[in-house]
Amino acid sequence: MKTHLTKVLPGVFLMFVALAIIMTGGMFVYLPSTAFGMSDEEAIDYLKTNPGGLITVNKMGATTNLIQTMSEETSAALSYSIGSNDYATLKEAIDSVADGGSATIVVTQDVVDSSEAIVPSNKTITIDTNGNTITKTVYTIVNDGNLSIIGGGRIIAGGSYTVTLNANNGMGGTASVIAISETEMPSATMPTRTDYRFDGYYDASSGGTQYYTAAGASARNWDKTAATTLYAHWTAYVAKIGSTYYLSVQAAINAATSGQTITVLTNSTEKLTMTNKNLTLNLNGKTLNTAISISGVYITINGSGTINNASYTSDHTISVNNGGILTINNVTVYNYATVDKCGIAAYNSSTALIYGCNVTATKYWALSCQNGSRMDYSTSSGHVTAKGGSVYGYALFLYGGGATFNTNSSATLQGGYKNDGDANYYVW
Repeated sequence: MKTHLTKVLPGVFLMFVALAIIMTGGMFVYLPSTAFGMSDEEAIDYLKTNPGGLITVNKMGATTNLIQTMSEETSAALSYSIGSNDYATLKEAIDSVADGGSATIVVTQDVVDSSEAIVPSNKTITIDTNGNTITKTVYTIVNDGNLSIIGGGRIIAGGSYTVTLNANNGMGGTASVIAISETEMPSATMPTRTDYRFDGYYDASSGGTQYYTAAGASARNWDKTAATTLYAHWTAYVAKIGSTYYLSVQAAINAATSGQTITVLTNSTEKLTMTNKNLTLNLNGKTLNTAISISGVYITINGSGTINNASYTSDHTISVNNGGILTINNVTVYNYATVDKCGIAAYNSSTALIYGCNVTATKYWALSCQNGSRMDYSTSSGHVTAKGGSVYGYALFLYGGGATFNTNSSATLQGGYKNDGDANYYVW
């Protein structure tokens, strides 16, 4: 069956062309009512000689397969040669051989070919694959004559299949592609998702086999025999600095320069160490299941989130050491330590400025200020509570000479405090 096409000439406006459809022996034949009608072969010849030309299909109800077939045939240009003559399709090359003649057809590149290639009884044809692959998408090769195939390549009898690309909560990107059996996945635009890394397309929403890489390249040749849906896979970024994203908070801390703000993007369980640079950690309303160690630097923690250490029960939830300075605002802090550790600890001449925070310990102290350190625990409005745990019950433990704890009347130390040394306790 011939598909009639219309050539669009520069500067010419074509109105819609009515087509007469005649039913003949179960086959539809499309007859154009215009002098611009072109057969498949004429269209291919036109595109080969006019690389910038445009072919419009004037066929009512034209299917995706028709468009794909035309695209495949035109892209197959010059993939076969007989001597010095080049051909777009295997059919064209075979048909060029005279009746009763013989020829060797050399495949010059990998090619997707949907032409109906028939070797008639009066021709002798040798196909030299030349190490290349012919993928037959619609027709196989029919041998009614004398056919030999050499050259160490492959001839694949396959088909074309619609592959739906499910962005899986992503946005944009190509909605579907036409995949050809045993060939690389066709080019497509990958989707995006705010605060997530794209990991490629797979044949299952979780797990499965990858068909597109994270970079959008083909991960494997198409090996399915039916229309299929592929699913985008994503990995949530955990933190960011400006527009640069990281898969862990510690990775962002390590990459940051002094003075930068790290924003937490999702709940995370990881132990954090903050040294050598002054930083702000914006919890962004998220929860960190963590133990944070701060040493010798100025750290601000804000963003109305939650910090607990349910996974690190041998550590302070937040510790400030060696002259470090912590400012923490409107954060909920929990401590689940199974040894004598607390929610927020300042020791060795460090400073912890705790504003608007509720700090709770399940067994030991909520707050600890030791060895020449300063701790301010207060709020400018509302009420804050430091609650001691079931073992000691103290909300605050003061220890060592020169330690100073300052609070105001808006703050409650549920369980009181213990001064185990020459420490100062002030209420203003």
